Amino acid sequence: LRNELVLTFSETMNVSSLNPTAISIESSLTTGGSALRAAAVRSELARIVQIKLAISDVNAVKANTALATEESNSFIRILDFAISDVSGNAVLPTSLQVSRYVQDYSQPQLLYFEANMSALQATLTLHFDETVRSASFLFRQFEIHNGLGRQVNLTGGASQSHDSPIVVVTLSKTNTDELKEFTDLGINTSNTYLRIGTGGYSDMTGAGIQNLAAPRDLRAFVVVPDTTGP
Repeated sequence: LRNELVLTFSETMNVSSLNPTAISIESSLTTGGSALRAAAVRSELARIVQIKLAISDVNAVKANTALATEESNSFIRILDFAISDVSGNAVLPTSLQVSRYVQDYSQPQLLYFEANMSALQATLTLHFDETVRSASFLFRQFEIHNGLGRQVNLTGGASQSHDSPIVVVTLSKTNTDELKEFTDLGINTSNTYLRIGTGGYSDMTGAGIQNLAAPRDLRAFVVVPDTTGP
């Protein structure tokens, strides 16, 4: 996953003068978009400047389904203090449509999760490597197990979050009660694992099979046990 902007200028630029906050990705020549907050560059002096976007900027763009999803809604706006040439001359401000667009075909990955069993209905806080569509969750593809054969297959749930790389989901009362019946599941990080089957969630590009998550077992990063009396 490259997450890059490649800018071609008419002359050699002093890449160290780059100010990413003066660059924004827009959905058209006239409407607003998402201004960059941080970036990394690959060279010092160049006519072709490769800008590696910060993950926070990438997620902000991906959360907007009307922005940078194809060539027709991918524009860039550059202000005069965005970058200068080797003589210190500021770039001319401009807005341009992209000349080449590369689709996002990467699979979203669950990095880690936290389980909170102390509430009436347990919650899972899921941390992904990119923005995911919160409405895409298929809870019947979720399984919480202890790594030793004890498991609870979810039958329902609800997302408490907007489209984001961090999504909080509330388990059903039925599934919460099932989990709390056991003394060897959901008690601590050593006996709490999450398995999400293929198609359990997707990223913002839609339901294409290349963007659906593959099955994976992940041990809980944090578990808050149930300490609330009935």
